[in-house]
Amino acid sequence: QSEFLNGSDAKAWLVQAGITKNWFGLGNTSFYGEYGRATDFVRAGANDAPFKAPAATTGSDVDFFGLGAVQQIDAAAMELYIGWRRYDVDTVIGTKGTSDTLDLVQGGARIRF
Repeated sequence: QSEFLNGSDAKAWLVQAGITKNWFGLGNTSFYGEYGRATDFVRAGANDAPFKAPAATTGSDVDFFGLGAVQQIDAAAMELYIGWRRYDVDTVIGTKGTSDTLDLVQGGARIRF
């Protein structure tokens, strides 16, 4: 839960589950899934500094879920990762509601030294 400077509150929760095992001999491989919900994190008003939004956002609900994988390569102290997350956003601006969907894919490598 968060409280913003304008006195409004926002709440969020997230559940993640996965499995990790050394299936390929390179190092551990992890597969995971996640689901969460955030309420009223997308919120601004005409007088809310520093945003100065043109219209008051009176509420929002964001549902998100995703999948991902991480492959550790022990010999190189490296991790390769890829993940996908979908956000379903319902926002109320004044008295009008809108819905949007956003898909994000991220991937990369990390070397520890």
